Amino acid sequence: MTKKMYALSDDKKKQFAGVYLLDVMINTPCTIPVLLKGNDQDLEPVLEWLMMKGYIEIQDSKRYIPN
Repeated sequence: MTKKMYALSDDKKKQFAGVYLLDVMINTPCTIPVLLKGNDQDLEPVLEWLMMKGYIEIQDSKRYIPN
């Protein structure tokens, strides 16, 4: 029996990461600063995707919050 290998596209990875991050933002709750530092900068494409979809917004030019 052979194993099937599945690969996710970069877009799908971004979507899954976005859904997870939105869940954390809503259920923790937490906000994310607009000015990302260090490893948090890796979140930028995910945050952009969430903004494009209208799931989050920027509050007071300081932090991302869920809509």
